[in-house]
Amino acid sequence: MRHNRSAGPAVRGKPRPVFAAGIGLTAPILMLLWAISPSVTSWLWTLPARQAGAGEALPARLLLEGYLLWYLVLLAVLAVGLALGIGLSLLLIVLGVRFLRRNGSLSAMAAALPPPEFPEWDGEEDSAPPLSQEEQWRDEMRARLEVQKRKNIHAAMGRIAAGVWAMLIVPGLLIACAGTEDILSLPGLARADLEEIEAGQTQTLTVWISPKSRPARLPGPYTAGQKSLSTRYGIIGWDTGGAWVMVYVPDGMDFSLTGTRLYQEDKNQAWNMENAQRFSVSFTSRLKVVTEITPVD
Repeated sequence: MRHNRSAGPAVRGKPRPVFAAGIGLTAPILMLLWAISPSVTSWLWTLPARQAGAGEALPARLLLEGYLLWYLVLLAVLAVGLALGIGLSLLLIVLGVRFLRRNGSLSAMAAALPPPEFPEWDGEEDSAPPLSQEEQWRDEMRARLEVQKRKNIHAAMGRIAAGVWAMLIVPGLLIACAGTEDILSLPGLARADLEEIEAGQTQTLTVWISPKSRPARLPGPYTAGQKSLSTRYGIIGWDTGGAWVMVYVPDGMDFSLTGTRLYQEDKNQAWNMENAQRFSVSFTSRLKVVTEITPVD
């Protein structure tokens, strides 16, 4: 019985599971960095204002609509990133299991090889006859099968380890980002504020406005270079229960405290009541975006 020497298993090249897992890890992160880059945020935040005609609607509504678009893009990026990371992780694990299953067929191939035959002893020492061509082929096949089995085990362990690693790291980072920045809740908050504006149900308080202000952005993840399309002010008064409330005045309102009688924190209430300008401030209840400011005395 003759055997075909070319029937041996092909020795596969070295696996690259870490490279594949790296793609699954970096791609979602790069997508998130893209979504919070100034080029994307500046374009989305100002899109409603660019589309609005002259004298169109409230600056607060335009600001909230722009941020709502951005919040939805962030949600989409998180969903795609999670799907990509989890999908690639599962694929790596499945490929690893397949390599382990291949070892079963290799073991069956080894078992099917003819067993070694013991030569007859002619009574002389060190007189083992040379192996026949058939025996040499059999021993070579067994050796190659053992080598391939070890390669399969290494490839399987590498892919399974990379898959588990990617499964833990990628979703963990994205979920941590979503939880830290409240990305899941921000679209609902923006929608609710827009509904308040449309229904004319924003809250209005009579307050003093602190002169301590700074350019600000609405909540969400940030990178350097993002534009500030609003100014954050602190308001206080009896209507706020004597506590400071931070509100965001859209730049489109063109509001300024210049030339007004400013609130003085180092003065008592009687002095401020007599000398500091009070304002009627209307703002949304969730993201605190100001819709209107008017002096009251």
